Amino acid sequence: MIDDGGGVPSDPGPAGHLEVRPATDGDREGWNRFVAAAATPATNRFEWAGVLESVYRVPTTYLVAEDRSGSIRGVLGLYETRTLRGRRHVHSLRHGLVAADDAAARALVTATVERFPAADVADISITSGYRDHDLPMASRRRASLVLPLTADEDAMWSALGKKSRNLVRKAQKAGVEVHSSPEHLDDVCRIYERHMVAMGVSIHRRSFFQRVLEALDDDAELLVATHEGRVIGGTLVLYAPHVAIYPYQTAAGEHMDKAPNQIMIWETMRAAARRGIERLDMGESQRGGSTYRFKHNFGGEDVDVHYYHPLRPAPAPVRAEDGQDPDETPADRVHGRRLTARLPYPVAREMHRYLRRRGRIV
Repeated sequence: MIDDGGGVPSDPGPAGHLEVRPATDGDREGWNRFVAAAATPATNRFEWAGVLESVYRVPTTYLVAEDRSGSIRGVLGLYETRTLRGRRHVHSLRHGLVAADDAAARALVTATVERFPAADVADISITSGYRDHDLPMASRRRASLVLPLTADEDAMWSALGKKSRNLVRKAQKAGVEVHSSPEHLDDVCRIYERHMVAMGVSIHRRSFFQRVLEALDDDAELLVATHEGRVIGGTLVLYAPHVAIYPYQTAAGEHMDKAPNQIMIWETMRAAARRGIERLDMGESQRGGSTYRFKHNFGGEDVDVHYYHPLRPAPAPVRAEDGQDPDETPADRVHGRRLTARLPYPVAREMHRYLRRRGRIV
């Protein structure tokens, strides 16, 4: 089972009193210690504020909930965007709400609504990742597949689905190699941009990936797949003490017959296991969709990722089973595909870069 935050102390603290305040640079170490103890991915690290502010020039708000002794009881990293119509939206980082208990979660969400009232913003979207909190508001759940890792590589290999093992072998026989190669970021970004624009999905600039690698330092790694000396794919891996995640992976379409994605995932598993990490989060996807089935072939556990929307009406919780990101509307996706179809690639690429900053960025 996934650790839902049990590494974080759950005692309510003296008299249950909590104070929520803005984080400062002096909170960096304590913040990162707290989210690491909660067994979450590195998508909620303190350093993401610098990445978002420097690359996308968006305002960030980091909140800390403390008890009377000054111990951290919860943290919440937020950033703001504006839609194409100019509407102001507030998003949390992925796994951005990390709280010791429901009281701390409620205190952080309440403080968020006080800072961003409905009169000023169109929507607030907060995700607590694996942990489900009892919050009186609209909520959604998405699916993520999480693979167990072990230092016993033979056991880890045997636990893979048969189809995935066969495809990894196919890639190896075809001569595909995977190495840690940050110097090949330009090549990986070119493949990523082509692939995502063709799908009608907004994209990050190269500077975003470069900044992530710099900000997270040893806890971020670019694994690159090559064939006969040519880069054919790449995976950005983020490491935390208990769980690794690869939020971005891409491969060149003309080389898909060599199974680059499968061997990159296998090598990601090996790299994380060598660090003593216990799980690999393969990211969110639509249950039953093609991406979900691809990931499911590796095995692992299907887990819920929880989202909360304090400014929306509060129906019964639902799963986002259409595979849609809770912060993306069908019109956004249709608009992106229409741009791809109608515009020359260089123009479409710039438009998709522009669209990235108009919704959830990370």
